[in-house]
Amino acid sequence: MKKNLELILLSVLISLKTFAGLIYVPSDFDVKTAKMVVVIHGCLQTAESMALGSGWNNKADENNLLIYYPQAKKGSNKNDCWNWFDVENQKRESGQLKQIVDEINKIKKDYHLQNNPVFVTGISSGGATTSGLLSCFPEYFQAGAIHSGPAYGLAKNEAEAYQLMSKAEVESNVLPSCQAKKFKGDLMVVQGDQDKVVNPKNAQKIISEFLGDVIPDEKDVEETSALDSSVKYVYKISSYPNQDNRNIKVYLVKGMGHVWSGSLINLRNAAILSSKSQIPTAVPFFKEDGISSTNITWEFFKNSKNREPNSESTSNKLKLNKKKEIKK
Repeated sequence: MKKNLELILLSVLISLKTFAGLIYVPSDFDVKTAKMVVVIHGCLQTAESMALGSGWNNKADENNLLIYYPQAKKGSNKNDCWNWFDVENQKRESGQLKQIVDEINKIKKDYHLQNNPVFVTGISSGGATTSGLLSCFPEYFQAGAIHSGPAYGLAKNEAEAYQLMSKAEVESNVLPSCQAKKFKGDLMVVQGDQDKVVNPKNAQKIISEFLGDVIPDEKDVEETSALDSSVKYVYKISSYPNQDNRNIKVYLVKGMGHVWSGSLINLRNAAILSSKSQIPTAVPFFKEDGISSTNITWEFFKNSKNREPNSESTSNKLKLNKKKEIKK
């Protein structure tokens, strides 16, 4: 318990509050080899609960990572979610996506991370926001992981959002502002087959938005529980070959609901701080047992390939340079 208390206190002391969330910086942070991971909370969660419940701070200590946890503005809607279904938040020029990227730029400047790899992941509404960031700011991210979330830009209002989450389809024919296919990095989707909030069919919907109609190679994997060796987790991994040497995977986890699973110990023990602690001891959409969402996401990020950006902004810069050369 003492070790858990020290870990919690360390998380609180080193996690620095920014205008729009939290950041976690390891005590022996080395900017030369550092990587940045953006971890986006879902509905009824916060940046704090995501930091304490997911275990990403532990990964930061082990792998020299700076973790940024964006925070949806309180009262943004009845569940304090990201408003991923509002058209204003589906653009590059404005809204929540731009706010997150502005904060990423500030953090990179403050910590001298201009050329270091950046990854992004999120669950539920945070997963939809992750999809939006990859679609509208593809040049920023080496890889992304969308966990239990719907696709970017298909829903244009709250009613359509519920329709997309429940049926993995929506009647709107309005094209989104950004194009998911412009993202050329590695992509992973994690989805539970017992998710009652986001229909598991949304996983394939996401792949279709990023890649088009493609046929995967599939295999079943079995993993032993770290808490009970008699318990096995089964999940199906779908891989998508012939994508310009990109790593594209879908993890469909058998028996998993709408949760970030496999790392809840900090939240479970948070009550030892104080009986009046503001840190919650139980929050929705976390589960201690099960496949470790954090582990599989980091392994995916760690093995991703660094590529030259392929984005609208990059191509515009190239065009501008060409024009200058012609003038000369």
